[in-house]
Amino acid sequence: MKEQIKQIIADHLCISIDDIDDDSDLFEELGADSLDGVDLLMTFEDTFDISVPDEEAVELRTVRKMVNYIQENK
Repeated sequence: MKEQIKQIIADHLCISIDDIDDDSDLFEELGADSLDGVDLLMTFEDTFDISVPDEEAVELRTVRKMVNYIQENK
């Protein structure tokens, strides 16, 4: 799952998967903007068949946090 999340981020942001580590911040380190964040969240919801409330989505800024969220809510 972690590698799949990294690949989705890399593809969406047009960056190398090697530039993404478990604690890379999507916005501060990887260059995502708010629209990227929404698009990525929607992709994660579709891919992993989850629903993320808006108040929780703002906390999902790293691969590690997304993996943990999916594992806890799947």
